[in-house]
Amino acid sequence: MEAAAFFEQASTSILKAMPTPEAHPSQPLPILYSFRRGRLGGDEAHRQDAWDLIARNDGEFKFHLDRYKYPHRYGLAGGVANRELARGFLDLLQDRLALNGFLGGARFGLADAAIAPFVRQFAHTDAAWFAAQTWTQLAQWLQDFKASPAFAQVMEKHPVWSGNAASVA
Repeated sequence: MEAAAFFEQASTSILKAMPTPEAHPSQPLPILYSFRRGRLGGDEAHRQDAWDLIARNDGEFKFHLDRYKYPHRYGLAGGVANRELARGFLDLLQDRLALNGFLGGARFGLADAAIAPFVRQFAHTDAAWFAAQTWTQLAQWLQDFKASPAFAQVMEKHPVWSGNAASVA
């Protein structure tokens, strides 16, 4: 089963129980509901393009990100070689953003939502190096993502749990 069909099938039961944004306008728009309503997916060609870009992120880019960020886990002396190998994917993102403003077109979409957290990890591994690159649109896109209310909501800080604590609140 292709990824888009699997996502659609898996999300159906969740969506039936999920309140709609129209019924609860004060609540943030859930990403699954947005995808189902076409707000993140676009037409079939755009959805397939998003899935293809996400697959590249989850394969090639994530492989190099892990080795760049955690070289010791892979028996490497350093991660710079993998950082350089990941550049091609970031160049592709830069080109897409320069052309469209977002990864899949003129508005925030599924590919943006799926890929931005990984670009954030990459950028934070060596923030000074990342900032020195010529990825103007990529850096702005990432900054906009990090400044968004949705990002703030999912990145809410919680107290660190201690093994001596009775429960997680």
